[in-house]
Amino acid sequence: MNAPLKPSACEQHEHGIADLVDGLLSETDAHRLRMHLAACAGCRAWHAEYAATNEALGSALPQSALSPGFDAALKSRVQALQAANGRDARRAAADSEHDALLANLRRYTGRNAVLGALAGALTACVLMFLLQRVPQHDSVVQSALQGTDKALVLGGIGAVIALGVIAWSLSRSAIVTPRFARW
Repeated sequence: MNAPLKPSACEQHEHGIADLVDGLLSETDAHRLRMHLAACAGCRAWHAEYAATNEALGSALPQSALSPGFDAALKSRVQALQAANGRDARRAAADSEHDALLANLRRYTGRNAVLGALAGALTACVLMFLLQRVPQHDSVVQSALQGTDKALVLGGIGAVIALGVIAWSLSRSAIVTPRFARW
């Protein structure tokens, strides 16, 4: 089986020389290729031949140019196609729906957070009431709720429960949290 021929170093520069003449190489690649051209007489000759052929073709062939109204006609046609398929109208409708949904989310999550906090406070009050009615035979609860510290213990428990419920309610509605910070 015949193995493919490995290209020589100069054959590898063939496309690069064409790109250099056409102005398509980056500054770094152009600099490397110019360094090779300075050292290689064969590539310099090929570069000169390609550049001369490119120049001869450029001057012999007619230059194409767009008509003066081409850009305006193209923009008009693109706008007509967009209007025909309703893309602008659909986008405007989608933007309007998006804005309405965000407004509703902000409005109702704020209300729901406040209602959740009120429900939590009510739950805390109910729990404190039930805690007072714990069976009298539980000595730990009975000793904590006797004397002058009874109101302090119940108030502390209620405050912890209320703060927990408020934090839970705010964590459920991330959109509302910045609104509470502005109050």
